[in-house]
Amino acid sequence: MTRIGYQGDLGSNAEEAAWLFASELAIASAEFVPLVTSAGVANALIDRSIDYGVWAISNSIAGDVAETDKALRAAQEKECSIVPLATKELHIHHYLFALNESAAKSIDAIASHEQALAQTARYRARYFPSIKAVATIDTAIAAKMLASGELPAMTAIICRRNAGEVFGFHLVAENIEDEESITRFQLVAVG
Repeated sequence: MTRIGYQGDLGSNAEEAAWLFASELAIASAEFVPLVTSAGVANALIDRSIDYGVWAISNSIAGDVAETDKALRAAQEKECSIVPLATKELHIHHYLFALNESAAKSIDAIASHEQALAQTARYRARYFPSIKAVATIDTAIAAKMLASGELPAMTAIICRRNAGEVFGFHLVAENIEDEESITRFQLVAVG
């Protein structure tokens, strides 16, 4: 079975990209491994626990993905060559969820991955000007954190629709990206 590791968790944009790459490669039997960070993907490639990796490299609003650049540099320092095999662009839509309808009326923080926060900065400034942003390691992880109580109940999250719906969160707003948001993902392997 082919193992494809991806940056993010279940419900992340990188998971969707991983499924699309597998489909295009006609991989009949794939195991998808959520590795949360780009460093996680790089390390799994280096130790050969996955066959392919998928990570975000840039976004049309927020620019280059710093954590991926850092993971590539760390791999080079270990004298490991991670090579791009394919690139895919995905239109990204962000959704704002609260724990429930009551919490939606008293939001005091908004949590998500730094890229999602950057891609929704103008929206947040307009509708939630005094609400602090809290960076998390992944958008789907932010949903898990809210569901488990790791984030306070009055914290809203920004994630994909499926990541918020799986926990039954209250949808506050949809398509809150500041403008058309396109993220470039790479399928990578050890060279």
